[in-house]
Amino acid sequence: MTDPEDGLGAELTPDARDLYEQALRDGVLMAADRPAAMGPERFEAALATLLELRLLHGTAPGRWVPASPEAAVAELVGPLEREIHERRMRAERTRAMLLPLQSTYFEARRDRGRGVAIELLHDVEQVRSMLAEVSRACSEEVFVSQPTALTEETLVDSRPRDLQLLDRGVRMRTLYPHVVLASPVVQMHFTRMSEAGSEIRTVGEIIDRLIIFDRRIAFLPDRSQDDGQPGAMVIREPVVVEYLYRTLEREWSQARPFAHTGFGYGDSGEEVKRGIVRLLAAGHKDEAIAHRMNMSVRTCRRHIAELMRDWGVESRFQAGVFASRFALIDR
Repeated sequence: MTDPEDGLGAELTPDARDLYEQALRDGVLMAADRPAAMGPERFEAALATLLELRLLHGTAPGRWVPASPEAAVAELVGPLEREIHERRMRAERTRAMLLPLQSTYFEARRDRGRGVAIELLHDVEQVRSMLAEVSRACSEEVFVSQPTALTEETLVDSRPRDLQLLDRGVRMRTLYPHVVLASPVVQMHFTRMSEAGSEIRTVGEIIDRLIIFDRRIAFLPDRSQDDGQPGAMVIREPVVVEYLYRTLEREWSQARPFAHTGFGYGDSGEEVKRGIVRLLAAGHKDEAIAHRMNMSVRTCRRHIAELMRDWGVESRFQAGVFASRFALIDR
């Protein structure tokens, strides 16, 4: 029996297209009908491609007849779509079978005295699965603080899921540091998500990543593992989740709504500089300032160098003195 997935990775080459069009004109393709401009190797390769794509069917040795593209699609894609449907149905049955055990799981943990309010997830795939599951069940709001700019690959990967939430009427609010606005890729993503209904704001400093679903479940990063693998802490304790939510709400109220500038920090540039000045005045090192401002050490040092040039100072000590004066005036 032929594997239904054969042909799904084949490419319709120019030679294969020409040979297929010839077979359509003649109604049949014979081995002796090889085009003069096409050598034996090219003919065999084109023929193999058409057979793999189910655009030709052999009726006798050295004789093939053309099939319609619609029939080829049905032969190749039909079994795959049926398999996808069956897998989706199995996934739903598994979910319906296992999720009712969640309450039993919590009760058992409570009986063992281990507490149900906090759950630690040590495996990255486990974290992703839990986030996906909670996202599917989310009905009201997703509230996020994100301390760093996500990579373009991550943005492209997460965008369909976020758009699905918005399409379902779920409110989405995301808080980023001002510094991510330096990335044109991030600005384009923000613009697209804002147009879809997502609310995005930026602020000077963000301590860490936090995701809150429906004001009931919170996800915090767990960096305590010895192997350095990122885990997560899932919090369901209402008092703690409410505290985290109100803390994030306070940061949100002081943040600046995103406005597309095309490049750079835009109106947030002065706030970035003031944040660096305050930390300079407090005596922090470059690495600590970069960490607090959610930027790389290299970017932080470039900003400090620009401030020193503007102030007309040459030493880091002089920069600290000037920063103290400016910080005092700013207060």
